[in-house]
Amino acid sequence: MGSPSYLKRRGTIWYAQLFVPLDRQNAVGAKVLTQSLGTSDKAEANRLKHSVLAEMQRRIQGARVATPATDTQEGAEALLAAALDLRQGVESGDDPGNAERAFDASLDALLDSQARIHGVDEQGHPRLPAATLGTIRRAHKAISGTLADTLGQRVEAYLSERSGPLRVRTVDEKRRHLMSFAEWFGVDRVCTEVTRRDAGRYVETVIQRRTRTLPDTSTATLSESARAKETSSLRSFFEWVMLRGVIDSNPFDRMSTSMRSSKRGKEKARRPWKPEELGKVLRGCPEGDPLWALGALGAYTGARLEEIATLKASDVDGSALVIREGKTGAASRRVPVHPVILPLVKKLASDTPDGYLIPGLLRSGKDNLRGAQIGKRFGTLREKVGVTDKGVVFHAFRNTVITQLGAAGVPLPTIQWIVGHEHSGVTLKVYSERPSDKALLDALRKVTYGESLDGEVRKMGAKLAITRVTTPRKRGAK
Repeated sequence: MGSPSYLKRRGTIWYAQLFVPLDRQNAVGAKVLTQSLGTSDKAEANRLKHSVLAEMQRRIQGARVATPATDTQEGAEALLAAALDLRQGVESGDDPGNAERAFDASLDALLDSQARIHGVDEQGHPRLPAATLGTIRRAHKAISGTLADTLGQRVEAYLSERSGPLRVRTVDEKRRHLMSFAEWFGVDRVCTEVTRRDAGRYVETVIQRRTRTLPDTSTATLSESARAKETSSLRSFFEWVMLRGVIDSNPFDRMSTSMRSSKRGKEKARRPWKPEELGKVLRGCPEGDPLWALGALGAYTGARLEEIATLKASDVDGSALVIREGKTGAASRRVPVHPVILPLVKKLASDTPDGYLIPGLLRSGKDNLRGAQIGKRFGTLREKVGVTDKGVVFHAFRNTVITQLGAAGVPLPTIQWIVGHEHSGVTLKVYSERPSDKALLDALRKVTYGESLDGEVRKMGAKLAITRVTTPRKRGAK
């Protein structure tokens, strides 16, 4: 940073200034001491400054030294905070040499105090934990103005930017993935240091060896999809870093293709519902339970659980359901009401006590989702009535609708408009126009679970009365 001048000009007058070490700032009552030299001549100011600075030094030396932090990490965090403050001053016009001098004095004070408390190693260096050394390195980067380039800081900036469009649970998952790598590689190291070899070693020695604890307390390797998701989180992060001009290539690009598949057998994929399975669930619903409406709406729309749970009576527009937001941009759409569930939709819309198509659902979880609790209850009911195949869950209703439409010869773009999938391919994205409600309804009519069950759902939907409504417990209630 260059040698400090100890001079600062304000208007036409020169001032002497001296930064106060961190451990004496409270006693001195200032972070920097400043005194006018009463001249506009720089040569004269250089001559006068020595006696003024000497007096400032005596004042600083006579001030009581702050009690050193016994918590090593606490002292390092205080140094980092001081470095950030000093750097802010430099960027506002303070002399960088003085800032460096103040930082060095604060660092020396920290190291001396920790050496007295924890002792020194063979080279005479204080014994400091790795985390503390990392914080001190970040403080060095902060005073030099390069802290924003560290891996840890880039991760936080990325997550902060992504926290808007993503759910809290998704952001938390990405934070676990990214910080795991950052801590393995070094949160205080810069992104440009990450090589493709580092990425490959991390995938091979960390991600591929991750395990999860089973209900019987034994462990098993993470599923292939879970390992691929973690690798994808890292690829997306470094893609973001690359697009901002920090790095020239993505070290995790195509890294998922190098991951070996588990030989223990893959988790069973979702499959379409069979009519007899849907019949078991619907007939097994307790009378007046909103689970019946949830299952029927899912089976004949292919909509996501939270999309259904947040539908309001005002979202029923003629013979279509207006889904206003969802997982992707394509999730916002109009879904024709299948004739089988048209009586149900009309009944729900006219009877709602709270404005929602399915009333009385409480929000829960980190993302405050309206469908979280009822989704768990749906899974419990499904297993209770004997539908235990892990490939048949609520989300599999989407598979069912997509599979039936595809088998009936419905064009892919039409299917995508109905279920809210992104349109694949540049041509479809740019030139595909939404079919009319009538065209979409004609396509959706092809979804059936057999004449008998379709008729049963139509008849039951017309007279359904939801009486099980959950209300929040009052505070203090047991």
